[in-house]
Amino acid sequence: MTTSFNTSVRTLLLVAALAFAAQAADARSTSADPVPTAPARSTARTKGEAAPADRDGIAVDGVLIIVGIVGVVIVLAWVCSRVGDSR
Repeated sequence: MTTSFNTSVRTLLLVAALAFAAQAADARSTSADPVPTAPARSTARTKGEAAPADRDGIAVDGVLIIVGIVGVVIVLAWVCSRVGDSR
């Protein structure tokens, strides 16, 4: 039973790793596309106009999510490797 559990967990981890790799490759290919430049605008805004988004900074939330997912996968793999260990 432990063998089938370990096999299924390994399969799920492989699927998750491939899904994240595909998502990262897709994001990398879309970021390589040139960004169209907007015509020059004045800095004054009207009340109804939203503030421009700052896209030059690092997306810290996204990095934290990815680090958390990788951490959970590592801890899960470690726990699965310790199943059945009698030391």
